[in-house]
Amino acid sequence: MKAYVIINMKFSVQQVNDFTLEEYMDIFSNIIEHCPKFANILYERKPFRSTNAIILILYEYLESLENEEKRAMLTRHPDLSGKFETTLTKQSNEEQKAAQLNTISEHERKVLLELNSRYRNQFGFPFVVCARENNYNTIIHILQKRLDFTQDEEINNGIGEVKKISTLRILDLVEDENKATSK
Repeated sequence: MKAYVIINMKFSVQQVNDFTLEEYMDIFSNIIEHCPKFANILYERKPFRSTNAIILILYEYLESLENEEKRAMLTRHPDLSGKFETTLTKQSNEEQKAAQLNTISEHERKVLLELNSRYRNQFGFPFVVCARENNYNTIIHILQKRLDFTQDEEINNGIGEVKKISTLRILDLVEDENKATSK
């Protein structure tokens, strides 16, 4: 992994347009969890006029997938555990910390793991939620509610959450020119 990823540097859209394929693979291969294919798609679609153009390509890609491909995409995501896991990507660990899942009690962790297990058994893929937009209580509430949905509804809900997660990951890496010009 290159130093520019480790130090959490933000890039301008112009810098992104100038990246090599290798840099795209290093920087963007985990925008969608464990999906280097998306980094390649981005590289093929450059140059970009804006950060929003990159996000639009993300949405188009996710919406173009067949249900089985969406399901496979969801299986790449980790269970929410509230523990620092060496098997999690750096982004997933940070996102779970942002939801303060690393501070929950053992009892709360057991509840979360039990609901995750029920969800995975019912749908065949992990519960996906944008942890950065939630906390333990809202995650538990959403998880309990979504256990009542159908397989197709959950594939769509999960992909909607992947869009949120991936959009935030893009905004972590690429300067949002709308925010930059409004300062």
